[in-house]
Amino acid sequence: KVIVAETLDALATFYDEHPGFRSRTCWQELIEGGDDAMFEYTALARIREPDLVGVCTHKIRQYPPAYGLMSYGRSELAPQLADYAARIVRHVDWRGPASIEFKYRAKDGRFYFIETNPRLPWFNGLFRAAGVDLALLMYHDLAGLAEPPSSQRQRDGVYWVSVAQDIGSYWRRRGTDSW
Repeated sequence: KVIVAETLDALATFYDEHPGFRSRTCWQELIEGGDDAMFEYTALARIREPDLVGVCTHKIRQYPPAYGLMSYGRSELAPQLADYAARIVRHVDWRGPASIEFKYRAKDGRFYFIETNPRLPWFNGLFRAAGVDLALLMYHDLAGLAEPPSSQRQRDGVYWVSVAQDIGSYWRRRGTDSW
């Protein structure tokens, strides 16, 4: 999933050793920071409503560490991420779920776009617990039903954990200074 090339020579060597990856890879800048610098804004661009509804989560740990899925995190609103996500979704005229990942770089105090996925993430149960049931809203939108009587404002500080994945994260980090 992730190959870090420190130099252009290292990149060239990678392609020499793995020619099947030529023209089939995507490269991006590696933003320094730990797992706790990862944020995800999961939005729903509804068919019948112009406004985006979403939930912002802060990854605290991932499995595998550094480039994996959230194993432990919480709901935590970062208002600028809602704005960034809305711009991305509107720019491509997207309808449906969009899970948009960002990384915060402390050095310059900015969030950097990492990737987007056209689906709800595996930790989407956190959204309902945090007050925004994106799956139910999506169902109602697609079925043409009236919006369910629920809050669309997230509550911060709701935690989510995958015990098995978080234990895996611990074992991979054991003996390092990144725990």
